[in-house]
Amino acid sequence: MISTNATTLFYMKPSLRGYSIEEIAENLLIMKGFEIKERRKDIVVGGVPIAEIDILAEKEGELYAIEVKAGRVSLTDIRQVYANAVLINAKPLIIGRGYSDKASEEAAKALNIDVIILDDYLSFTSLEELEASIDQVIVKNLLELFSFNIKNITSIDLKTIDVLANSKTFSEAADRLSVDKRTLGNIIKDMRERGILTFTRSFNTIRLQANIISKLAFFYMLINKIYKNTLKEA
Repeated sequence: MISTNATTLFYMKPSLRGYSIEEIAENLLIMKGFEIKERRKDIVVGGVPIAEIDILAEKEGELYAIEVKAGRVSLTDIRQVYANAVLINAKPLIIGRGYSDKASEEAAKALNIDVIILDDYLSFTSLEELEASIDQVIVKNLLELFSFNIKNITSIDLKTIDVLANSKTFSEAADRLSVDKRTLGNIIKDMRERGILTFTRSFNTIRLQANIISKLAFFYMLINKIYKNTLKEA
């Protein structure tokens, strides 16, 4: 059983509360030696998605199904993370700001669920540690944002990327592509597997990366056209 009180690790001032609990949890997992494999992973049974795992991570050869809770961990949360882990043959781990009651704590122990406990306001021991952690999150996000492989992009991908970049919501993007939400989700998953879309934590991060890819693809094609014209003139 992992039970970590993170009071000595984090302190969030009001101006820093823009960081989501998922980002904080993910950074903590990385610092504890976990490798993030996937985010918001669908559990599919019989071709139908029946649940979603917040974070799929690996540590020392063990696969973990991880749930992240903004508040206290309830008995329902314990049941959910346990069921999800069983479905994908992984170890259950939950991150939250303590237990909601004694029953949830005892259930976690009985089911051998690893728990990482965060305080309501997470605290660092020093400003330097806070700055170092924020720097780590920023660098990690930027690396993820710019890690796409533009060489794998097809003309069909570019059309989808343009729609994603210029849509305000996931539903709007699906409508503009004349597909349902599930199909669009599969399209995005395929592009993620091919290394095209790598920053898929939310639709806003997808939009951000799609905007960058769209502009880079335009300049890439423009430069390529100029280069070919130069060769012809030579």
